[in-house]
Amino acid sequence: MEQSKFETNKPSIEKIKDLVLDDQETKLTIREKVWKYLISNKISNFPKPYRIPNFQEIEEASLKLSDLPVFKAAKSVEVLSDKPLASVREMVITNNKDLYVPILRSQKCFMRKLKLDEKTDIKTIVSSWGIHHIGEKVEVTGDIKFDIFILGSVAVSKDGYRIGKGGGYVDLEFAIYKEMKAITDDTIIITIVHDSQVFETLPQELFKAYDIPVDFIITPTRVITVENKLSRPTGIFWNELTGAQIRSRKILQTLKTKCEGEGRDTTLCVPNDKSIRVRRPFYWPYNRKRLSNRSASLAGIKQNQQTNQQRRRRVKFQEEKKTNNEINEDTEKVENIAQKKHKKKKRKQIDYSLRVSNINKSLRPREFKELLKEKGIKPTNITWRGYRGICFLHYAKKNYKKENDDSDAINNVIEIIQELKLNPTKPEENLNVQVMEPITRIETVDVTAV
Repeated sequence: MEQSKFETNKPSIEKIKDLVLDDQETKLTIREKVWKYLISNKISNFPKPYRIPNFQEIEEASLKLSDLPVFKAAKSVEVLSDKPLASVREMVITNNKDLYVPILRSQKCFMRKLKLDEKTDIKTIVSSWGIHHIGEKVEVTGDIKFDIFILGSVAVSKDGYRIGKGGGYVDLEFAIYKEMKAITDDTIIITIVHDSQVFETLPQELFKAYDIPVDFIITPTRVITVENKLSRPTGIFWNELTGAQIRSRKILQTLKTKCEGEGRDTTLCVPNDKSIRVRRPFYWPYNRKRLSNRSASLAGIKQNQQTNQQRRRRVKFQEEKKTNNEINEDTEKVENIAQKKHKKKKRKQIDYSLRVSNINKSLRPREFKELLKEKGIKPTNITWRGYRGICFLHYAKKNYKKENDDSDAINNVIEIIQELKLNPTKPEENLNVQVMEPITRIETVDVTAV
C-alpha cells in the first residue's frame, strides 16, 4: 500500500526527542529552539514561524478536534486570528457553531463573528481578510459565553503550561473576557500544535499568574488531556499594565472604571525613567522665533551706532562681494542643471515579489489594477507581461517592527488573488500565485498612467 502524505511528512519520534531543554532556559530561548527546529526539519509552512508556527498537517489536527466530545457539545467557540488556525475556524463554521474571532490590539473593533455566506467561499471567510471585511462586529456583553477557547502556541508541556509568541496580547485578551464573564472556569482551553512543540515539562519558574494554561493539546497524531488542571488568571492584573496601554483601548478604560467603582485596586505599572521620552513643549518653535527676532533687533541697534566711515567701507565690500557671488551663482546654476539631468531616481528596495500567472492575454493593466484595488491589494510596483499571461507584484522593503505587526499581509494577498479567474479560455481555473526571491532591479510599468 502506498504511503500517505501525512506519514511521509511526519518527523520521527527520535527527531522530536532531540529537542531538549537546558537548565538555564528562558521563554525566548525556548521559542528560538522551536522555530529553528521547525525550519531546519522543513516542518513549517509559509510564512516562516517567527510567531505562532504554521506547520504541516494542521488539517489533520483540526479533524481530531471535531472528534472531541467537548467540541461536539459546544455551541459558541472562540478561535484566535492566527494564520495556522484558519482550518480550525473553517471546522467550527462547518459544524454549525457560533464562531467568534478577537481583533487583538484594535481600537475600533473588539471582536467579530463569522458566518457562512453563499456568495463567498468559506476559505475567504476564515482568512485574515475575511475576518476584517466580512465578519460582523460584536460587542462582548453578559449574554455571550464561550464554551471553548482555542489558541495557538509556540511550546506547550503535557502538564498544561503554554508559551506564546511573546508580547502578552493573548493573555490580556483572555483576562478581558474573564472580567466580562465571557470566559468562566467551565470554558475549555485548547491549543493546536505540532508534535515537536510538545515537551514533557517546562520550567515552572518562567510562568506568572497571568499566563494562560491549557486543558487539551491536539497534534496531528494525538490528543493530550491535562489531568491536573492549572489555575487560570482571575482577571486583569492592572499592576502589569501601563497608562499607554490603557489609553490605547476603550475596553480597558471601561473595565478600569468599573473595577474602581467596585473598590478594587487598579494601580498601574510605573515605567522606568529610560522608557520615558522627553519631548519639547508645543510652544518651542514660537520661543525660537521670538529669540531670533530679538537678536535681529539688537544687531540693528549696533548697526545704527557705527560711524559713516565704517558704513562706507562695508557697503563697498558688499558690492564687491555681490558681484563675485553673482558670478558664482550663475556657474552653480549651470552645474545644478547638468546634475539634475543625469541624476537617477532612487528605486525602493524590493522585499518580496509575487508571480501571478494564468492571466488573460487580452487583459489591460488598468483593468487588473482596478480589480486589485477593489480587493484591497496595493503593490509598490507591477511588472506587466500580459502577452505571456503573467505579471509580477513587487512590494518594497518596510521597517522590521511594522513587518512584524503585518506578518499576515503576504498570505492575505495570495489567498485573494488565487480566488480570481481571469482566463476566459479556461474559466474553471484560478490564478496561480508564486512567491519569488527578492529582486534588486526590476522593470516596472506605471499602471497609474495606463
